[in-house]
This record gives sequence, C-alpha cells and structure tokens, in this order.
Amino acid sequence: YVFEDAGAGGPLAADQELAKQVHFLGRAGIRTLRGRISSMPLTVAVLADSPEPADVERMCSDANAPGFLGADLLLSSDWPRGQEVDLPESSFTSMAELGVHLSAVGSDAVAATAAATKPRYHFAGTHGVFFQRPPYRNHPQPPAQRRSHVTRFIGLGRAAATKDKARKWLHAIEIEPIPYMDRASLIAEPAGCTDSPFLERAADGLESIKRARTDAPMGAGMVSLIEREEGVRGGAA
Repeated sequence: YVFEDAGAGGPLAADQELAKQVHFLGRAGIRTLRGRISSMPLTVAVLADSPEPADVERMCSDANAPGFLGADLLLSSDWPRGQEVDLPESSFTSMAELGVHLSAVGSDAVAATAAATKPRYHFAGTHGVFFQRPPYRNHPQPPAQRRSHVTRFIGLGRAAATKDKARKWLHAIEIEPIPYMDRASLIAEPAGCTDSPFLERAADGLESIKRARTDAPMGAGMVSLIEREEGVRGGAA
C-alpha cells in the first residue's frame, strides 16, 4: 500500500491498483481494508505530505462519527508536532545525536489527525531515523468506553540497505482490530505510558486557532479536533 502520489504522472483514485498487489490508499482519509493484510477488517487512517486543511477537517469529522472506535493504524508522511511532551531526556539526547531535534520537527496536521483518530499504532517517516515513542493514553484517565486504548508511535528510517538499528526502516507488528479485542487487552497500559501529548496542546491553542482559521493552514482541522476533545472532557462519547 502507498499513500504518496508524487511522480505518479497524474491524479490517482483512492484504492487504485498501481501494480499487482500494490494499491494507492489515497492522500488522506480513513479506510477499511478487508482480506489483504489481515483476515479481519482493519481501520487505517492515512495522511500524506502537505495535506489540504479540508482533508484534516474531514478526517477529524469522520473520527467523531458514531460507532468509530479508533483507527488500528495511522500512516503519515511526517511525525506529529508536540509529541516530545513527557519524554525522558534520554530521548532528546539520542535523537539529537542522529540529527533530529524532537521539539523542532513534526506537523500540526498530523498531530490533529493522531489525536482525532486515536490509532493503536502510528507509523511515520520523513526524518530518516527509527524512533519508538513511549505509548501514550488517549484520555487523561481511562473512561468506561471501548476506545480508551493507548497509541504507539513508531518513526521509520529511509528505505536503504543498512543494518544500522538507529535508522531501521522495517518494523513488524501483530495487530488485532479494535472491534475484535477483549476490553481488558484493549485498555491495558504498558509501563512507561504517558498522557497524550496532544490534548492539552489543542485546548491551550483553541482561541488563537479560531482567530487564525483563515490564515493558518491547519486551523480548520484543529478547531474540529479541539471542540471534540472538549466534548469528551464534558462526558460526550
């Protein structure tokens, strides 16, 4: 599966087959994949590089639809901005040695999408290093609903013939779709789990983002996201 269409020679349609067993997922959206990489349907959210504000707003709206439990996977070109919150100093040091300064990288659009879609796993590229963030919970405290799972972010290096583990570009996971998981497994929190780095960031920026809606590219998507998170805090599902 691919979701970047650079060099395609023309517009591509979502789920277009580019070659045998190679499909284009689309540049942005939430898809259900059936029978290709799993015997059970997987909910996959994708966000390519330089998304349109309307794409982010639509994905936030789709993630707020009744019955949406969260994405099994989020695939994005860039890392989410702001994910350095609550990380240990060792993470900053190890990434800086590889040329990546955690507080200076990432995309607001990806952060909005991650907070809205609440993926169990989030894979991203762009920065050429392998990085596993400590898992983060998607609510300040686990609520009595099925989508109180944690997110595991994994940054991947660039595809290359290298054995350097710091720039690993392949990472295997075994994943069970959210609707098929038992509740105890779904809400289990591993050691070292942090709060979401995105909820407080979104709430603090509410007024400035509303004022900048027509000027800042990510304003529209972030407004939808923040209003949703305020609803969650107020008890809305």
